[in-house]
Amino acid sequence: MDAQNKTFQTGMEYCLKDLFSSDNKIIIPDLQRDYCWGDKAELVGNFVNNLIELFNKTDRQQITMGLIYGYEEPFQYLQLCDGQQRLTTLFLLLGLINKRTGNAFERYIITDKTLKEPRLQYAIRENTLYFLFDLVGNFFIGNNSSLNIDDIRNRSWYFKDYDVDPSIQSMIKALTAINKRLTNHDIKDKCEEFGDFLMNKVFFLYYDMENRRNGEETFVIINTTGEPLTATENLKPLMLSKIADEEKQKSASQKWERWE
Repeated sequence: MDAQNKTFQTGMEYCLKDLFSSDNKIIIPDLQRDYCWGDKAELVGNFVNNLIELFNKTDRQQITMGLIYGYEEPFQYLQLCDGQQRLTTLFLLLGLINKRTGNAFERYIITDKTLKEPRLQYAIRENTLYFLFDLVGNFFIGNNSSLNIDDIRNRSWYFKDYDVDPSIQSMIKALTAINKRLTNHDIKDKCEEFGDFLMNKVFFLYYDMENRRNGEETFVIINTTGEPLTATENLKPLMLSKIADEEKQKSASQKWERWE
């Protein structure tokens, strides 16, 4: 895909409103691991607490939450190679804020009111994908303000197989931790204002991996070696993307590996 025709460009900062708008969808591809932040309730709680503290400051400056890596395939489908835990947690937070504000943020959670297709989708396994569709359509949006997180497992759309899906169970735990923070006296009456803050002040720096192959290489480096990307590992996909001819790009990639 030509860089000029892409929604997201390398080196640009995007706020949550940019990511969750238009017909954009954030896809967690099958190369990713499960969502796991919810298994560490303190991690989710501290994450949300930090956001609330920044919101409660008088100046409310822009927050850049680091890099996210991905590739856009097809158009407006951002396949996320790194940043899954942060963006999933923010999406769950936004869902609960929408529930508390009478659907004030519905347009950032779904792309279509009829299909109720969530902007965040998991391709790791079908169970997680189906659960997110139902969680969004039957819990985050609509007239469901009386439903509590404890009610989720008792709903007709919650299937027994979900009990053994680690991402789903982690999401439910994360929702419990987030909801606990949103009931605090310093935020519970400011949810809509807090949501606006998140959408407009929380930014990510985007790095385009160009395609799945480069995305998989980056994922392996980040998640198996435990070491950060080197300068040349960051530069490689950026430089190769400038070569339009596929054969020449392949040849350049092989030369790059020899140089490395």
